[in-house]
Amino acid sequence: MTKLAVIIMILIFTLLLECSITKHKCLLHHGFDYVKGACFCYRYIPKKLDYQGAVDSCASHNSYLAKVNRGLIQHTLEHILAQKHDGGVRIQGIRDSGKTWRYNNGKTLEYFNWNEHGHQPDLKPNEVTLLIKKSQAYRWHDDFMYRNLSSVCQIY
Repeated sequence: MTKLAVIIMILIFTLLLECSITKHKCLLHHGFDYVKGACFCYRYIPKKLDYQGAVDSCASHNSYLAKVNRGLIQHTLEHILAQKHDGGVRIQGIRDSGKTWRYNNGKTLEYFNWNEHGHQPDLKPNEVTLLIKKSQAYRWHDDFMYRNLSSVCQIY
């Protein structure tokens, strides 16, 4: 077996271990869609909400703001948003009192896709949430909790 084949098998095995929702389970939830190769069950919420409103909206559908924790999910969101939206979209992540970004469950974010050309994150005192900007090549920006934006919910 070649090195490439071994790497592909490891990636597939890792994805299968991380995938806890099937297409069948995903589609039981009204308004959700499933991206098989990414094990991504999502619902795009076009209604513009502040951060807590987006969290609550996702919770009302038994889901969470999208958790972008690897390049595959980032790439998947780029394809989804290319067809749906032309502005900023909320994803899961809150900055604590320092420079540490955390998911809603308190775990530290390890994957980022900052818009470094736009000097992001600029870490202004009240910019403590994350968004993806389509107009900035789907790069991440830190933003205000109170700004009303569209969002993506995820079941995992």
